[in-house]
Amino acid sequence: MWKLFERLFGRDAKKRRIATTIAASTHVLEECPVCRGYADKQVGEAVLRAADQAIDALFDRDAPEVAIFDGRRDELKRLVRDVRGDYGYLCPCEDI
Repeated sequence: MWKLFERLFGRDAKKRRIATTIAASTHVLEECPVCRGYADKQVGEAVLRAADQAIDALFDRDAPEVAIFDGRRDELKRLVRDVRGDYGYLCPCEDI
């Protein structure tokens, strides 16, 4: 039971939420203007490199939103790629 709670509300869940926010802001994920859900548009390597640069900039300026990663920028870069698997190609309102 504790593992489920930790997965949904703990430190790892917070890290995934941060990675999802960064993925959306760097266009790795696309946010639907209707339902505000996310979709993985299967972007290319150039978009992923741009997301990596944005992550590096956050760590370089010691942004508070990445403090939970304790300087492990590679973990956040991996998570930004990993959260893509949480979403389909279509947003939730198109997937009905």
